Amino acid sequence: MSKYDWSTLPIDLLELIAERLNVNHVIRLRAVCKSWQKISPSSKLHSTQVPWLMLPFKKSIHTRRRFYSLSDSNHIYSIKLSQYNQNSCCGSSRGWLFEVDNLMRCSILNPLTRVHIVLPSVWLANSNYLGGSPRTHHQIIDKFVLSSSPLTSKYSSDNDTCLVMIILENRRKLAFCKSVDKTWTIIEENMCTVGLYEDVTYFKGQFYAVDDKGRVVVCDLSGPWPVINEVKTQECDNACKYYLVESSGELLLIRRFRSWTASNHNTTVCFEVLRQDPICKKWIQVETLHNNAIFLGYNHSFDLLASKISGCKGNCIYFADESYHLNRNGGRDHVIGIFNLADGLFEPFSDSFWKLGFQNTDAMCLDYVN
Repeated sequence: MSKYDWSTLPIDLLELIAERLNVNHVIRLRAVCKSWQKISPSSKLHSTQVPWLMLPFKKSIHTRRRFYSLSDSNHIYSIKLSQYNQNSCCGSSRGWLFEVDNLMRCSILNPLTRVHIVLPSVWLANSNYLGGSPRTHHQIIDKFVLSSSPLTSKYSSDNDTCLVMIILENRRKLAFCKSVDKTWTIIEENMCTVGLYEDVTYFKGQFYAVDDKGRVVVCDLSGPWPVINEVKTQECDNACKYYLVESSGELLLIRRFRSWTASNHNTTVCFEVLRQDPICKKWIQVETLHNNAIFLGYNHSFDLLASKISGCKGNCIYFADESYHLNRNGGRDHVIGIFNLADGLFEPFSDSFWKLGFQNTDAMCLDYVN
């Protein structure tokens, strides 16, 4: 038996070791002893780790949430989220969860470091135009996006630079805040021209959003009052859902074509990827993602370089449905799985995912940073 007390290793040395590991191994490393739990996952994990799917809350496990790793398909990771487990999760961005409690108080939580940042209550913003009428969390919050990861902002070491943008009130409004703000700022728009917002992303220092009409807008937050300017509309029929994602320095618009089954459930037919031509300002179809993989769901849409990630496939779109009613046979109904842009074929995440017995899975993608 070693005479050395491994629990006394300097935390700086342990974090250097953690930088060379993926999330799965970092979790195991932190489980060695109490002092090693102080290890914070490196921000480098964002570009080297396959995202996880967060599984539905299990009533029999009151203090933990379960995560399914696409690169370790035979294992479910159970992570303790301390006292915040009773809150409703309304999405994820850059490895952080957006949570709302029964009083509509908001916060973001990093499930690995358990760092918890309190945000303004959405009730105050919501009551301005709802008359204070009670709504469920998912009727109020539909999407959440961070401009950068808190505590690791590339623009400044000051956490105040991190902006939070949400789609709220049944997808009719956009609102933003900083962690130091006392309330959310609603971005007002002409309700006669706006559709229902479907996605929002942060691209080159600005927030972009897309609605169900295919209208893409950019949010100018530099002045005393936020202003929305239309970029371009890519119209389609009602059977299409839109996403925005940054990939290789370009803003991509993704159309997800769906049809309805006899049992009144929607199924994904195919995906189409478009990029904006900076000269003619038109959306042009993208034939290949090359070695990139895109992840879509009830999360901040993002892409990763597949060649640097174990178990990840390039030129593919990984997707999870946001309807909360997923069929166990994901490969057949195409509500959760992988779409290959080269041949237009679908495949499930893995056979082991369904063998683990998941049903009605409101899973979402998580991309981890510290």
